Amino acid sequence: MKYDNYIFDLYGTLVDIHTDEHNIVLWRKVAGYIKREFGVRYKPSDLRKRYKEIYKDEVRKLSVKLNLEHPEIRVSWVWDRLLAEGAGIDCASDRNGNRINISKNRRRTQSGPEALTPRIPASTPNDGPMDEPSPEIEKLCIFFRETSTDKMKLYPGTEQTLQTLRDSGKKVYLLSNAQRSFTWKEIQELGLEKYFDDIFISSDKMIMKPQRQFMEMLIDKHALVREKCVMIGNEIGSDMKIAADCEIDGIFLNTCGYSGEKIEKDLGKLNISIENDHLLIISDGDIRKIL
Repeated sequence: MKYDNYIFDLYGTLVDIHTDEHNIVLWRKVAGYIKREFGVRYKPSDLRKRYKEIYKDEVRKLSVKLNLEHPEIRVSWVWDRLLAEGAGIDCASDRNGNRINISKNRRRTQSGPEALTPRIPASTPNDGPMDEPSPEIEKLCIFFRETSTDKMKLYPGTEQTLQTLRDSGKKVYLLSNAQRSFTWKEIQELGLEKYFDDIFISSDKMIMKPQRQFMEMLIDKHALVREKCVMIGNEIGSDMKIAADCEIDGIFLNTCGYSGEKIEKDLGKLNISIENDHLLIISDGDIRKIL
């Protein structure tokens, strides 16, 4: 093992996962949850449409605020806005950009047997150094995630590989494009937390791969020597790009079964040669072969 520091991606690298956020059945269930828990009514199709619109708008605003090409929003911001809109609450931001409700009592009036009383959780800015939504919003995020997920398991050899690295005195880090509001629970349930010396989740930092600053934060925090680091991931445009941009080696795990032609083409878009001495391609995606 030539490296001292192994930096892993999570989903598609260590965790075999499949989610479907487009299926209308998901949005029916989420609409039912929102009505039941918060007293806010949405048609499933409207909820799906507005979720995507608000998500895109939050990304745009954060990109401008932080001057980043690849910002990572906190998905709680989307749900905060959706609930407020559904309850007829006016939302704004204070001078520091923190989200606040400026008219908590100004709600749509409803009448009849189906009338609902909105029960919106107290507004929390959630703009600090860690992604910490209110407990009610965190539960909503987890419900959405679990309802949209139909497969989540570790790839064969994942735990054995991570344990072998640690037993060999290597440092093991996680650098994941993910939302803490549900990812932390998944990390713990999959038994992965104990293997990492540090965990960087993009929603905490409000920056995501392939933005090189995300990796630089990890390198700087632990004073890592670049020549002794390697990034292991399953996405060329994300994991391998950030590795190349930060001048560290990369190991590409082909867990999606891409053809050699596609891999070479995708690397070519980044001006990375498939014969690059600083890149190892594991064609069958077997994580055990990084050892």
